[in-house]
Amino acid sequence: MEGRARIFLAGSLAFFALYAYFEMRYGDGDPTMLVFGLGNLLVGIAEFLPERRQRWVNVLLSAAVGVFALVAVGALARLLT
Repeated sequence: MEGRARIFLAGSLAFFALYAYFEMRYGDGDPTMLVFGLGNLLVGIAEFLPERRQRWVNVLLSAAVGVFALVAVGALARLLT
């Protein structure tokens, strides 16, 4: 269980680093990278929580799904306009 959490936290760090790189290098970081970083961070935290904290795990995972759904809705809106 901790291995998965570390993977998600590392992925979150990678998305934040990509955003920071493009923001500093080109002055145009993609906010989608921040959203993916936030989603991965929420899942990583949820994976680190013990079994007795199942309610918080469900809340964090639901929030992560909501974050990713916002990205999908935003991408769909861009395609349709």
